[in-house]
Amino acid sequence: MIQTTSSRQTSYGQERQLTVVDRFGVWLSSRRIQAWMRPGLRVGDIGCGYHAGTASLLLDDAKSMVLADVSLSSRLKDHPKVVAIEGRLPESLAAIPDASLDLVICNSVIEHLWGPLALLKEIHRIAVPGGLCLINAPSWRGKWFLEFSAYRLGLSPPEEIDDHKTYYDPRDLIPLLEEAGFQPDAINCFSHKFGLNTFAECRVASESEDGDQWDDHWKRYAHSAQANPAQAFRRNLVFRLLESAGAENESLILDIGCGSGDLLAALSERYPNASLAGIDASRAGLHETQSKLPTATLRECDLGNPEVDPGALGGWASHAVCSEVLEHVDDPARLLTNAAEFMKDGAALVLTVPGGPMSAFDRHIGHRRHFTAAMLEEILEDAGFEVVKAIAAGFPTFNLYRLAVVLRGGKLIADVGGEPGFLARTVMGLFSLLLPLSLFDSPWGWQIAALAMKKD
Repeated sequence: MIQTTSSRQTSYGQERQLTVVDRFGVWLSSRRIQAWMRPGLRVGDIGCGYHAGTASLLLDDAKSMVLADVSLSSRLKDHPKVVAIEGRLPESLAAIPDASLDLVICNSVIEHLWGPLALLKEIHRIAVPGGLCLINAPSWRGKWFLEFSAYRLGLSPPEEIDDHKTYYDPRDLIPLLEEAGFQPDAINCFSHKFGLNTFAECRVASESEDGDQWDDHWKRYAHSAQANPAQAFRRNLVFRLLESAGAENESLILDIGCGSGDLLAALSERYPNASLAGIDASRAGLHETQSKLPTATLRECDLGNPEVDPGALGGWASHAVCSEVLEHVDDPARLLTNAAEFMKDGAALVLTVPGGPMSAFDRHIGHRRHFTAAMLEEILEDAGFEVVKAIAAGFPTFNLYRLAVVLRGGKLIADVGGEPGFLARTVMGLFSLLLPLSLFDSPWGWQIAALAMKKD
């Protein structure tokens, strides 16, 4: 049985004063945390330490503060704004009501637990919908530095290092955060303190937040999405499959999950006389699409709902495209079942979904899963479609591009947040030349695609 409780008998800083190295580390973390502080927030610091050094800096601006650790100083317990909770983590957090804190801090705590998931779930529970949780832990690179500082230089307390159960790089922490209940696209996880720590900024989803997150997604990543060579590669797959299903200038083409309209714009150029329509849950994405294609028919609609009303677009499309959408939803078959309401009987549907390994950026933008051709075929059949073909495209050059994305790790999240730099443009330009050399179908391709027909 995994021990989820900390075995500590004292709090950090209770029995000895902090060293210079300790104080510098606390200062670096505090700077990052203070950037998120706003007056009037209800703050919680979980595993705050005996003197709650970081939380004390926020106390004046906080409306109230919950401090939790094995033991706390009398100064903190006597403060009128503080609710002091003493006891082992995470059991002692049961005293904190659900959805009661705006900002939750967990700074250098989870590395002391054999099973940190229970604590992370508690952190998710006590944060309000839309609230922010900040989690910091030493990285595997930091392990060497901490051990050298403690055992060779004597600048860090050895007993603290001895109590570390493990260390966390972003690839280690992100899956735990997702399992704790944080949505992948609400997690920003990155290296911190010169790579010696891993820091995560996680926002708790609210009922109305899904559309807001996608609005932010389209605003933040528009430039990089347009420059991404994989876009052109996928569009060529879409065109090839559409035309094998008889798409032409007079077709009625629907883009399911049209986002900011880049694919619809490409379809407009390819089929200038076709009638075009798009569906998306993001109002900002649809607004961007309308600015590119004033004559397109657009509808704000969440196809993940149990039922949808297609309105004037009911049974409309002769051809439909759903490109890089299913990986973002929990129930792909439901989405496709609802999308079928917008299509004529016998209409063709072209899909693309990612295959191969998932990158840190994929998780950041909300990928729930990646697919194989067989998985996609099964989902289509469950949604009532007749599968014509399911392919695994992209070997070897698209796979190589995706491998570069995976190896870039969490740094890619920052890379794509604005205009691509010179190096990024150069690499993407090179792959723009190489991707057309990829095979259309093979057992090894990492770009999955399919053509299916809506049954009469």
